[in-house]
Amino acid sequence: MDLFVHLLVNYVYRFYCINDRVDEYHQRLNELVDSHELGEDGTVAYLRRCAHNILQPSPSFLADLHEERSERPAWLHGLATASAFVAEIADFAGEDVDLPGVFLSRQFDLPDTDRFAHLLARAARACGVKIRLVHGRKVNRDIRWSLLALVWFADAQLLFLPRNWKRRDGTEKDLSGRENWVMLELLYGRLLRHPLTTAIAHPPVPAVVERFRDVIRNYTEEKEIEQVPKAGWEKFVRDAKESLADDLHHIKHVPVDLDQFDTAFVPRFAQDVATPAARRFVDSLFESWWAFFDAPTWASMQAVLAMCTGVGSGYKDHPYDALRADTNVKAVARKLYELCRLPEPPCEWAAGLSPRQVVPRVREHLKALAEFRFRLDGALHSPLEIHDGDNQLRVTFRLGSFYEHCCRRLGIEPDAAQLREIVRRLSSHRTT
Repeated sequence: MDLFVHLLVNYVYRFYCINDRVDEYHQRLNELVDSHELGEDGTVAYLRRCAHNILQPSPSFLADLHEERSERPAWLHGLATASAFVAEIADFAGEDVDLPGVFLSRQFDLPDTDRFAHLLARAARACGVKIRLVHGRKVNRDIRWSLLALVWFADAQLLFLPRNWKRRDGTEKDLSGRENWVMLELLYGRLLRHPLTTAIAHPPVPAVVERFRDVIRNYTEEKEIEQVPKAGWEKFVRDAKESLADDLHHIKHVPVDLDQFDTAFVPRFAQDVATPAARRFVDSLFESWWAFFDAPTWASMQAVLAMCTGVGSGYKDHPYDALRADTNVKAVARKLYELCRLPEPPCEWAAGLSPRQVVPRVREHLKALAEFRFRLDGALHSPLEIHDGDNQLRVTFRLGSFYEHCCRRLGIEPDAAQLREIVRRLSSHRTT
């Protein structure tokens, strides 16, 4: 079971562009033999089946999960469900996990929405920001987590409202008050705190918007997303419905002239959707770096940050190329020793030690930090490098240049305010 859990965790690393050991864990899991020592009869074989489904996702596997739920222990069913979620993300993302995603929420089988989806693909290529469009698919109740996985992968959502709700055959689209996939996408996106932009076909028809607001306000408050815990759902869904309905009324919409799409819509899409999604993606990289390490190890990184930014003796505003350090382990240890005398020290373990006693632990932590790598565009990157020199470990830190690279590879300009916020979060006090 441990190998399978490690496999899932390494897929999560991959989704956050962290260099992973997915292939190694797939191989080690395949080499296992089923036995009582490894768990109940058939457990390892079933986990291997789950792992194989990640490599080659099958709709029948997802359907079997629902039918076989009572036949397996809850913990095993939970792992299988998590693996199905991972499989859907991996199947969609492929090798492009290092691009931000924009999820398009729309009603299917309507002339305006179908045309918008086609034109939006063209806009995404022309907007100058490297993103991926994420589309929902028609799925039934048994495999709803496949759609939820795609919403999870995205960094932003775009809702499109047409000029009318008529299908191609002239019949009216049923906007159901339950089991409505667009509503589930919006609710799950709100749960994940995805930024939402609404695009409305021009000229806008107030009755169309008001009808959709009515659907939101009157939508069922029953928990329709099986993978979301029940606790707090009713309060969440009421607040989410209210905020979604208010956004449609108060938040400025992006107008879409389907006949003048390129000249009118593409610049707004780049400004209001693609660029914020890309910035959120960059934020998530640094957040994953921070979360990857425990607090004692990360404290050594915070000491390096403090040497660059002046954190601990009054924050200084630096340009990107100043967020760098060429130092050594002893200097980092001294800085960490100083930080541990502050009212909110970055770690507890160094507080009772002398500067000399701190050095071995800092050396160990810096080695672990330097092994961390992001995989972007097929290459490995790290803001921190260590190497031998003058009989001691030298430390090279290039946060500003790495941040610039993350932005420019996506086609967005580095932003001083974003970098300051990243540094603030990386330097913040933590206990775990």
